[in-house]
Amino acid sequence: MKMVEADRDAALHASFTQEERLATGRHVHLQNNVLTFGCLVEGALDPGRLRHAFLTLQQRHESLRLVFPEQPNGTGGTAELRPPRDTSFHVEQVTSDAPDAGLRQAQVLVAEAAAAPFDLATGPLVRLSCVRITPVLHLVGCVVDHIVVDGESCTVMAAELFRLYSADGPDATNLPSVRTQWAFT
Repeated sequence: MKMVEADRDAALHASFTQEERLATGRHVHLQNNVLTFGCLVEGALDPGRLRHAFLTLQQRHESLRLVFPEQPNGTGGTAELRPPRDTSFHVEQVTSDAPDAGLRQAQVLVAEAAAAPFDLATGPLVRLSCVRITPVLHLVGCVVDHIVVDGESCTVMAAELFRLYSADGPDATNLPSVRTQWAFT
């Protein structure tokens, strides 16, 4: 596949695959349209810092800020970029004192987040949950619509999210600049 630069100031056109999904299944929620991953974090976790890392991750990767407004003719047509939003970041706590039972409860909460449909027209199309199991055990679960990422993207997202979280400041991340973004043509 040949990589080409796109004019990011021009209209963002949905790819063929995105158009197909928008035309045939915009309002259909199927589990195969959702990618979910989780990370078990042992040790203290600062939800405010995780929230900031999540917003920074969205800023770095424009696909995490995409929405697909409905067009008058019912097709997808174009995509729009939105600013990073923390409305899809949730902190929850399980009620069990036993770590094993708490982990099962945390997994259920992430599964419930994955079962909730995304609104492709208004977004956001990514959700991050921080579930406190004990003061030193957390499950961080991410749910994202497949229309904006693929499986490999989830690996990059997880690595960058925790690298951003562990950074001492915005300049301390030393993450390479994002050289490519999702292709819209």
